[in-house]
Amino acid sequence: MTSQVIVSCIVLTSMVVTIANAQEPRRRLGDPPQSEGQGLLTITRVPGQIPQSLKELCDLSTVIAEAVVTTTFPSRGERSLETDALIDVTNVLKGLNTIRQALISQGGGAKGGLSIVPTQYSLVRPGEKYLLFLREDERPNMPNPANVRRYLVAGVWSGLFYFENDRMQARASRLDWLQAKYEGLTLEQIKRELQDLDCG
Repeated sequence: MTSQVIVSCIVLTSMVVTIANAQEPRRRLGDPPQSEGQGLLTITRVPGQIPQSLKELCDLSTVIAEAVVTTTFPSRGERSLETDALIDVTNVLKGLNTIRQALISQGGGAKGGLSIVPTQYSLVRPGEKYLLFLREDERPNMPNPANVRRYLVAGVWSGLFYFENDRMQARASRLDWLQAKYEGLTLEQIKRELQDLDCG
């Protein structure tokens, strides 16, 4: 019996060493930032960031606007990447109606040989049309390559309503459940619902 226990302990010890050796390539605290390769970005939202309805998404937003993406800037960061995009605002439904351009920031991007791909949304691209639900970007000392107001997407990604052929379309592999409720609707249909909710 004792010899069986000793043999079992030896086998378990060798398995632990084998597993540890197999995991050696993994990154550890203190390692230099990854500079090349591809990684996936998955964001865990805190409860206050998850809108349960279009009304809650509206309440989280300081600005709701129709916009077209005109420019994306080079991604920035070291351990994680972030990408800024300049948008032309064509119609403001909530917030400062004098806004003509704005900068929005999203997690993810590409820099050198490093690519960080968001799994829950897609980065905006020039020429794309959106109904955007935005909140002020209050982070200090953020770069502002266009010298315009900076915003973040309300609900982290819930506030990205992408339109193609005047209908709300999925741009991510996993559509946000709130966005999924409006997929296929026209911009005018969604705007009417916002008016009914008194989101202006």
